[in-house]
Amino acid sequence: MEPYDLEYPLAEEISEQQQLREYHFLQGFLSWADGEFLDAHGVLLGLKRNEGENDESYRDRLIAKAVEEEGSGAEYDYTRWTKEVANVGEVFVWGEPPNTVRIAITDATGAPASADLVTAVQEHVNRPDKHHMNDQVIVSAATAINLSITGQVELAAGTTLDQVAPQIEAGIREYIRTQRERVLYSEVHRLFKVQGVVDYRNVLINGSTDNVTIPFGSIPVAASVEVTLL
Repeated sequence: MEPYDLEYPLAEEISEQQQLREYHFLQGFLSWADGEFLDAHGVLLGLKRNEGENDESYRDRLIAKAVEEEGSGAEYDYTRWTKEVANVGEVFVWGEPPNTVRIAITDATGAPASADLVTAVQEHVNRPDKHHMNDQVIVSAATAINLSITGQVELAAGTTLDQVAPQIEAGIREYIRTQRERVLYSEVHRLFKVQGVVDYRNVLINGSTDNVTIPFGSIPVAASVEVTLL
């Protein structure tokens, strides 16, 4: 038997121990922690995991809490308190004189919050321990900015509209879903170029070639995507 055959189990054990030490080292950092290690960070920050909450959502709330500990202000507080409610996604907080705080929310899927979720958040932030003195808090669903996309395509021989239209629609919907300030016409236009498309023209957003500005507290929604042949 060769010497390296005898040494292999030992080398394998050392490698496993090194990997285990590296794993435990990374768990000491909030950004990389998971499972029970993430719960331990929550104990230190005084923020418990919601029932059934996954690591990603819980980690986001813990990071927001950690940032709040370093800074201050009502916006941090109301964002953190709002995210304590299950199924809350994005949170938009702004003030209106003299003492009104407005909170607009989406659900965890990124859609405007339901009436039940809005009510749950309103009741939560109105609790005495979740509320700044003299603030009037108004919670609402994020406003949907509906966008209708149309465009025409010329197809390569052997390619059908049924093959390319779903690809174009999926790309456009994903792009629009991730935008919070502007939906750029140029980005929507280029997403008509998929495999099998030779040319594309007459691409419009709500009948126009203009960019679409998304007001704070609003989210863009692809209400329809219509792809037709040239």
